[in-house]
Amino acid sequence: MVFRRSVEMYIDACQQQGQAWEKGDYQSANECNKLKVMHLHKLKRSEKGIKALVSLMDHDDPYVKLSAAVHSLPYEETRALKNLQYLQGITGILGFHAETALKEWKKGNLKV
Repeated sequence: MVFRRSVEMYIDACQQQGQAWEKGDYQSANECNKLKVMHLHKLKRSEKGIKALVSLMDHDDPYVKLSAAVHSLPYEETRALKNLQYLQGITGILGFHAETALKEWKKGNLKV
């Protein structure tokens, strides 16, 4: 039950953060990120949680895909990079964040 709740809360935080980015509300986006990271840490505690995180790269919401791809880089790098490469082609803030994540990962600056 707690596990499932963390997955749901992670998804919700990703979606809320994406909406805040699109509105230019970076204060709310940062608050959503705090929640997302809190639930990410819970998911990373178990293999089941990591599998759930990786599976979110197939989610319908592009902001969930983005966060899941970034957070899955240490576990399934090739698949995560393909997702980020696809997402960087989307115009707007989503593509910008995907492009930035790719650049920083390649430089070795992205710690997830």
